[in-house]
Amino acid sequence: MRFGTYPLTARIWDAATGRQIHKLTDHEGYVHGVAFSPDGTKFATASLDNTAALWDVASGRGLHELTGHNQPVVRASFSRDGRPLATASWDRTARLWDVESDREILSLSHAGPVHVAAFSPDGNRLATAGSKRALPLNILDLDALAKLARERITRTLTAPECARYLRATNSPDPRTPSPPATARPETGR
Repeated sequence: MRFGTYPLTARIWDAATGRQIHKLTDHEGYVHGVAFSPDGTKFATASLDNTAALWDVASGRGLHELTGHNQPVVRASFSRDGRPLATASWDRTARLWDVESDREILSLSHAGPVHVAAFSPDGNRLATAGSKRALPLNILDLDALAKLARERITRTLTAPECARYLRATNSPDPRTPSPPATARPETGR
């Protein structure tokens, strides 16, 4: 995707006046999902072109293209603190992305296409769901996933990496053996 060259659009409107503020025209496929960051400074689009994109709300300028899905991306959802973004895709994955760097943090595989990924209000859980036969509702405990990541790191992380990926202030020693991880998604019907 190249920002500013394709005709399929998302629009940002002023809800009080009905005036269009920005027309975002950079996806090569239909825009299927949109989301504002909690602080209102960023806007995410999910597209049938297999990408998600992040935008600056004030300027309408493209910030990052999130690539990695190999089928349409149908939903985008910001966490409460606005740092990770979750995407849902028909490629049978939900992915977490670092909003500042556009790096993929985590890919969660599913049995079928993922239609929705949404954070809980406290930001500690991620729910994913798909079609009834292929994918039940999954609720993933992000603290358990962070614990699993802490147990499996192979190098000392910087303080910002610890805060961003491990929900910790300092890096565990990668040479210290950890007990086997048991984090499993909770499922419901």
